[in-house]
Amino acid sequence: MNKLLFFLFLFSSSLYFAQQATVRGFVNDKSNGEVIPFQKVKLYSNTTLVAGALTDVNGFFSIPKLTSGTYLLKIENPQFSLKEESITITNASEIVQVKIQLEKNEVTKDLEEVKVSAASKQKTTDVAISQLKLDK
Repeated sequence: MNKLLFFLFLFSSSLYFAQQATVRGFVNDKSNGEVIPFQKVKLYSNTTLVAGALTDVNGFFSIPKLTSGTYLLKIENPQFSLKEESITITNASEIVQVKIQLEKNEVTKDLEEVKVSAASKQKTTDVAISQLKLDK
């Protein structure tokens, strides 16, 4: 009897774990097609955060172990406009592929030039007490 219960439990638990969906895809910049690495991707059910992921260096993310239902995929980045996409999972063992393209924010500007000076670092390492500088 115990063996029967053990195999029944093992079989039902394997069915439960096998019935989980995955949402995966890539995050790209719409203007130039470049991937966006290390971007947070969040998945909401109604207003509750269900899961999240971080894109890798290739812009790829994967959110496994989801049940069937409707979710809201949300990506927030100060450089890009807010991106929200509705995702519906109908089959419990489904893999949903998405391709997210983010649009640059109009308020955000690209920097053309940045000047870095080591003067402040020099002030912390060199002692300049009682130093006089005379002009000609």
